[in-house]
Parts: sequence; C-alpha cells; structure tokens
Amino acid sequence: MAAAGREWLKPYTSELMEKLPEEGVKKILILSPGFSMDCLETIEEIDEENKEIFLDSGGEAFHYIACLNDNDEHVEAINNLIANKISQL
Repeated sequence: MAAAGREWLKPYTSELMEKLPEEGVKKILILSPGFSMDCLETIEEIDEENKEIFLDSGGEAFHYIACLNDNDEHVEAINNLIANKISQL
C-alpha cells in the first residue's frame, strides 16, 4: 500500500508486464513521463525487474526510454521555467 493507507494505481506494472504477452503484446517501449530524471529505483524497477518479468512471460522485445536527465535542452527548459516563475514574484 502507498502512503496514508491508500493503494497505488492499478494494475501494478509488474502484473501488467506478466499479462501483456498472454494478450499478444510481444514488443513494448516503456517511458516514465512522471519522472524528469532517472533514479536508481526507476532504473532497477522499470528497466530491470519489469523487463525480466515481461521477457520471462513471453515478451520478445523490451525497450526503456531514459528520462531527460541532464540533457542540455532539458536543463534549459527547467531553467526557463524557474526564471519565468521568479519574474512573476
């Protein structure tokens, strides 16, 4: 369960990775739009554990699109957002 006794959104990613090959989804491309930067937990859970579950369940190809991280355009966009908010103070 998540914080404050609430459950995480369902279906859980691991359960979905196991089920998709049974439903004919053999190739998958994963990205995490809720994260602007990868962290060890993201990489381990999404790109390693779920990849293994998907492939072991009959999936043929699993690709993870890394977060923007320290990409120059990403850093510039974040800086512009911050500068814009500061100018509104």
